[in-house]
Amino acid sequence: VAGSEEAFIVGMVGVATSEKDAVRD
Repeated sequence: VAGSEEAFIVGMVGVATSEKDAVRD
């Protein structure tokens, strides 16, 4: 469970980073 939760958090961070990059462009 901890592994999937960590993967979920990493995924959310990746999405947030992608959105920031899109706004910057």
